[in-house]
Amino acid sequence: MTKKTLIAALLVTLVFVFVAYHASRTSQAATKISWEYKLVAEPGAKSLFVAERLQDNERFLNSLGADGWELVALEPGFYILKRQR
Repeated sequence: MTKKTLIAALLVTLVFVFVAYHASRTSQAATKISWEYKLVAEPGAKSLFVAERLQDNERFLNSLGADGWELVALEPGFYILKRQR
């Protein structure tokens, strides 16, 4: 194998590795994780007010879930969420 052939083969290999790496990074960025939430009241808490609050909170959480946020905990008065960067 000549020196020119060896250099050409090395360059082709480097280009192939770069293209494969770039394609995998682009593919990972395009894969968006989203979450869907369903809130349910305890059987004894069935009132119109509770049902409306559950629907409002469910819509709110589903909009956050569609943006990639995952609910990890509830604290009085606020939600704790996470998502990938």
